[in-house]
Amino acid sequence: MKPIKGILAIFYNSLSIEEKELIFSTRRRPRQKGKPVYG
Repeated sequence: MKPIKGILAIFYNSLSIEEKELIFSTRRRPRQKGKPVYG
């Protein structure tokens, strides 16, 4: 069990959907349009 992964999970779960959109819209491979953002 990696502690870093646990910290990232806590951080990720604390984000709102809008914040996830902002962060992950900058990925090299864009998300499919209309596909909801889940953890």
